[in-house]
Amino acid sequence: MSTHLISRNGHYHFRLRTPSDLLGIIPQREIMRSLKTADIRTAKATALPYLQGIRQTATLLRAKFITPEQAQESIERLLGRKVKLSSPVAAESDRVTNVEPVVATPLATVVGSFLKDKEHDWT
Repeated sequence: MSTHLISRNGHYHFRLRTPSDLLGIIPQREIMRSLKTADIRTAKATALPYLQGIRQTATLLRAKFITPEQAQESIERLLGRKVKLSSPVAAESDRVTNVEPVVATPLATVVGSFLKDKEHDWT
């Protein structure tokens, strides 16, 4: 299994080539990020979320669930870079307003309700 790690001057970096079918959509040919560690174990553990996030974004992009701009923004956020908002509408949609708190139902209540519903079906 490839770890997508390279060592530069004793410090590890995450490196992933952009998949060939996404080269026209994602502008950079390589996605790189310094892991700021000289320990291989720490580097492998630190690189895993980057790899998973980028692969997830690529999958969503291929399935056309997100736009190329959204994919680029997702990758930039994942790598901890500043994100340029593509439109004022995107800035408005990122802001959360008037969120009502979710009231959780206790597990005992849910189980009791389930058992009561199924009671007449049991023999």
